[in-house]
Amino acid sequence: MKSKFVSVLIIALLYCGVVDGSSDPDRFDSFLGTEWYGVYMQGAKAGYGELSFEKVDAPVSGWRTRESITMILNVMGQTDTMRIVDTRFFASPGGELYSNTMKFKSVSGEMLVEGAKEADEYIVTINLGGQETKKVFEYPADYLDNIKAPNMKIAAGEVNVGDSINSSYFEATPPLTGTVHTNMKIESVDKYNFAGVPTDVYTVSFMIPEMKFTGTSVFDKTGRELELVLGGGMTLKLEGEKQAKIIDNQFDILADNLIRPRKKLENLAELQSLNLRITGISAEDIINSELQKISAKSENELSALIKRADIPKTVIDLPFESEELAEYLAPTVYIQSDAEQIKKLAAEIIRDEKNSWEAAKKINNWVYDNIEKQFTPDFSNALQTLQTKRGDCGEHSALTVALLRAAGIPARPVAGLVYWPPGEGFGYHAWVEAFVGEWVMMDPAWGEDIVNPAHIALTSGDIVDQASVLYRVMGKMAIEVVEAR
Repeated sequence: MKSKFVSVLIIALLYCGVVDGSSDPDRFDSFLGTEWYGVYMQGAKAGYGELSFEKVDAPVSGWRTRESITMILNVMGQTDTMRIVDTRFFASPGGELYSNTMKFKSVSGEMLVEGAKEADEYIVTINLGGQETKKVFEYPADYLDNIKAPNMKIAAGEVNVGDSINSSYFEATPPLTGTVHTNMKIESVDKYNFAGVPTDVYTVSFMIPEMKFTGTSVFDKTGRELELVLGGGMTLKLEGEKQAKIIDNQFDILADNLIRPRKKLENLAELQSLNLRITGISAEDIINSELQKISAKSENELSALIKRADIPKTVIDLPFESEELAEYLAPTVYIQSDAEQIKKLAAEIIRDEKNSWEAAKKINNWVYDNIEKQFTPDFSNALQTLQTKRGDCGEHSALTVALLRAAGIPARPVAGLVYWPPGEGFGYHAWVEAFVGEWVMMDPAWGEDIVNPAHIALTSGDIVDQASVLYRVMGKMAIEVVEAR
């Protein structure tokens, strides 16, 4: 796994209170300007962010906000850059959202999300991997006052310790396209060292329920956000432009996130079961199943017994239809199983195979054999992976799930950790789970038709599900090997 879900930073930066627009066109004047943030991954500078806010006359008379995040990501000597830019226009005087553009760009490709007012609707168009998806919302979808409300309340001295602010915000980044909620609480008034000067600040906790995502922010008395801490691994700090752009290229997103147990694991292909002691994670942040039995020893300590699966005993024939498993056969923005290229390739791979298990193995092995193993700082999606023929575990997972669904086999991505022998530790990883009559975990990035027991499954689902768990546990987990058989 990698920081493809950095776009949630944009959400977390834009706190909001639920209010309708005001008629005062000058109400935001004290917040106009540009601010720069350094982005730190577990203490090392890995990127920077820019937030600008200005009055405009076009394409509508009102205001423009622009938020960008640039990340310089290193993996085992390979350096790549990813950039997300979110631009929004709001109409004066009410502050209604008039249009938005979100661009994500990396070395492998880009995603474009555009939204605009059309009559009484707000239309959002998503273009990813050459495939276009449209979504329709009621107008107005949001107000600028929602975004600036907490800043304005703090600047006006209208908050006290213990106060809560329940808010909402229109997020354009898929799959969160739509209204996202934020629950804030003023925790304390503190002193904060900003640019070498002790500063009176409010410390604020927040939660985004849609992602089960928590963090803290620090605001000065003028309503400026000085610091934002996301989960256990990422921090944004308000800095000058020059300072913000100084990057520490020593941070390695793979090596520096490895969780190294004292006991090394060997011969993973022969491993039948693994008994682990895991700390720094709650039982709700890990999958509990027949093959991965989890028991809580305390609030902060778990025991995990992971067994190798047998070859499926119950196998279905293709084509397969199921209302109960319909969501695992359906296309999504990132899993484009309805794309003609995907459907054609799936048919070519499985040919006349009717046995779902044999078909799933053919697809898993095709992806392993044909996709180059290379780190890519992208939003993993099937079409782009097929077009570039390269990617890391996320790309392998996305393409495999799409091909399985196109072949009529229910499938879903899985995110967690796997023991990586060269690094002698557990690293964040993605693989897949296919229903062939029973659920079977397969690893297309490692070429395993049945995953070895050194895979620790944390969650299954889309990028939001993955990000929510990984952010909660990143930098907090410790793993010890109790027994390996």
